[in-house]
Amino acid sequence: MRDYSELVKAEISWKSNEEMTEFERKYKQMIIGLLRKKQVEESSCFTLYNDILIKFGRGKLDYNDKIGKFETFLYSIAENAAKDYFREYNRLSNREVDLTDQNTATLYDISLDNQVEFEYYRVIAVETLKRLCLKYKKDLTKVEIFAKRQFAKESVQQLSDEYQKNKNEISLITSRLHEKYNRIFAEVEKEMANESMKQSSISIDFLEPIMDFPLSVA
Repeated sequence: MRDYSELVKAEISWKSNEEMTEFERKYKQMIIGLLRKKQVEESSCFTLYNDILIKFGRGKLDYNDKIGKFETFLYSIAENAAKDYFREYNRLSNREVDLTDQNTATLYDISLDNQVEFEYYRVIAVETLKRLCLKYKKDLTKVEIFAKRQFAKESVQQLSDEYQKNKNEISLITSRLHEKYNRIFAEVEKEMANESMKQSSISIDFLEPIMDFPLSVA
């Protein structure tokens, strides 16, 4: 098992902690305030801000000082993020999905005490679990069992007692979903690198109690 922070590809060159700290100090409230004015839901404001911060950390914000101030540039970045948010919101609203959107920003909110690389892969891990939930929306118990066994390291016996399933069944569920998780994780990681990842609209509140544990992938 490896921590996501160890999986960062060599070609990703991150900004220094000092640069990240200065960006947060100067622009966090400005960006979130703008998103609020654009009527983005409160929870999604922080999610979109994190996306912008990650792009800054990876050097993906292509700013040209000849065309205006950096603040003006960030204004357009935030405005485009809001437009993409509502475009995706409308697309999801038109789909017949019986699962509702829920705030998951707290699951991977970037803080200055954490490495940006770790948070980058936590975003990927959360989206991977969301997509697993969509595949198993008629039996989300299986994803809960997998997540608690894989990430919180709950024992097979604990899960057997909690879900009233025999230990062989718990082991089989974990094994099958582990393979699917790895496959989806690779897809999401590729989308994230290409800046084409769209967050799935689904509740994964069962993750809240276990998010203090490092998310990892075999």
